[in-house]
Amino acid sequence: MAAPIPAQLSGHGLSMPLSSSPASSSEPTSGSHDGLYTGLAVVRPIRRTQLPETCMAPYNNAPACDSCRKIPTQALISAAGHRLHTIGAAKLAAANHCGLCELIVHQLDDPHDDAHDHDMIVMRVANANGTPYCQDILVVESEGQTRYSRLFTEFGIYTDEEDAASEIIPGRRMAQCPDPASSILLARAWIDASKERTGDDFDLPKALPRRLIDVGYRESPTVYLRDLSEAPRSDDQQIGRYVCLSHRWDTTSCECTTTINNIDARKNDIELCSLPLTFQDAIKITRAFGLQYIWIDTLCIIQGSELDWAEESSKMGSYYGSSWLTIGAGVHSAQGLFDQRRFDIEYRKVDLREPGNSRLYFTDRPVNQIIGNEQSSILRTRAWTFQEEVLSPRYLGFQGSQMYYRCGEYVDFESGCKEWLYPPVGSDRTEGEAPLYQDLIVEEDWVSSIVVDYSSRELSYESDRLPAISGIAHERQRLRGGRYLAGLWEEDLPRALCWSKEYAKGQCLKPHEYRAPSWSWAAIDGTIAPTQITVSEVEASVEHVSTDLKGHDPMGAVLGGLLVIRGVLRRGLVCTEQQRSSYNHAGSIAKYDFRLVDSNEDADDDIIYTFVPDTSDYPANHAALWFFNITAQVGLALFLVSSSHPQYSKNTFTRVGLIRIDRFDIIARSAAVLPDEKFRTTITIV
Repeated sequence: MAAPIPAQLSGHGLSMPLSSSPASSSEPTSGSHDGLYTGLAVVRPIRRTQLPETCMAPYNNAPACDSCRKIPTQALISAAGHRLHTIGAAKLAAANHCGLCELIVHQLDDPHDDAHDHDMIVMRVANANGTPYCQDILVVESEGQTRYSRLFTEFGIYTDEEDAASEIIPGRRMAQCPDPASSILLARAWIDASKERTGDDFDLPKALPRRLIDVGYRESPTVYLRDLSEAPRSDDQQIGRYVCLSHRWDTTSCECTTTINNIDARKNDIELCSLPLTFQDAIKITRAFGLQYIWIDTLCIIQGSELDWAEESSKMGSYYGSSWLTIGAGVHSAQGLFDQRRFDIEYRKVDLREPGNSRLYFTDRPVNQIIGNEQSSILRTRAWTFQEEVLSPRYLGFQGSQMYYRCGEYVDFESGCKEWLYPPVGSDRTEGEAPLYQDLIVEEDWVSSIVVDYSSRELSYESDRLPAISGIAHERQRLRGGRYLAGLWEEDLPRALCWSKEYAKGQCLKPHEYRAPSWSWAAIDGTIAPTQITVSEVEASVEHVSTDLKGHDPMGAVLGGLLVIRGVLRRGLVCTEQQRSSYNHAGSIAKYDFRLVDSNEDADDDIIYTFVPDTSDYPANHAALWFFNITAQVGLALFLVSSSHPQYSKNTFTRVGLIRIDRFDIIARSAAVLPDEKFRTTITIV
């Protein structure tokens, strides 16, 4: 169980010491070096409490050769870097068990490296993510090479808070047993620094949710549920500051829900010890920050009440968007936010002679490449938590390995790494790893920026596919305007119809109950992939589109929808015996060859299209399909609806997949046909 938070940190009158905040939040002092920032003005990391050695991650003592012992730390942060010794000397030192030279020489096993023993090793602290801070990355190159990626790799470089090198090196050795009090102090320092950087007044009161948990006074063993709708309130009682908790529902959290049967009792008191440990820790953090309220969906929405859920779930986006802070619990409910960490990191300690007999810790990769993948957090598997993170202006994330804080596009990690989510150079993060942030909402490409990530996540109830993203849709409409239709924006049609399941992993199936029209990505479970199309390429034209809402939320669930569209429609056959192999070996979608029939365009036998079904259980015996071109290269695979379909009418179809042309010579021939009005027809897709 997590250690208790000291009384001096948990009262409403809390006054936390300010950290040494960054001198500047933005600009590097020198240009990039092969995609790396070097020679940066060192921004000293925010001070944190040095924990006892028993709380820190363990390390191995690495004997150091004389050259490594003499590394001047200050030179590592210069643009020129530090010239260590030759590769030949490093091999000899590694044979004599120099820990740092062993790390370097190990990278020479790459057969693609053309290093020579006489090459000089140059070391510098650099930044591969374009963040305008010095990071925890040590790049090792050989002198004369122009591309660092051809030689060696990036190492992690760290020190301890009280070491003399901490004024120069931003990376910090991680705590294996985090201390709640020091973690809260660090989080508060991050918040204060971000307030100074942005100039925003974080303390402006916002509209309060209908129900909140009143955390009470410090050290109180109870909290209680407060329903602000039950008593008349003056204007100043309707606004305030509060914290939100974003968490994954599990067996433990489901045992403490608010229901019709217990809501009245909870308005009197809730024993703090009766709540999951993660909830308790979030409440203690709220108290430590001097706030009175926290919003937790499990406790503040009446579970089992369809009416209350429909009303409150449609407001969840605004609740997170107006919060003073969102705590993201990337751990299980029973685990707590300050549980002992489990990560596989080998720190190698090297003692240096300067400054002041410092000690540095090296890892074979930067720590954030080992444990900093937010995608591994259990929150990143759940659909509802996507909008909870995106909409939150400030987000304090707790992973199983470290804590981080995101304000706007800037992120501070407990490891000492800083990240800028709008880097001036390409990030080396893979898709889905970086913390989410609000600017994604207004990105031009809705499908790529929002839907791709969201569609990969899981839901406990398949009917939540549209409601769980409605908060983001509301906010985008507020900022950009537009008409929202079952997960797509009218302004993006018909381009946005060209989503596919080609790279989906896991089963992609239709839900048991109707959820969305077939032309919407929300109709099918599983990850989608966008197809990049420019407006000038579009040949089809939308004549009408509409949906029937299930409730009062215009961004929520739908009962039906139809799309009337004009373009070229042609018949074809799926060659089910010629199943295409895919490099996506973990995927569940098989690709098939497809040929047009009754078309002069397809007179040659070698003209083959690619058909990507929308579902994993596509019936192979359904060979006849209709191909409706959106562009000369890409179109929709359609079935004619049967007369028993509730939306049956003439020329009415349902989407079953995507068809594309992979050969450029065929694309040109197809493009010549599409503008001809005699080939065009108007159809309805439901």
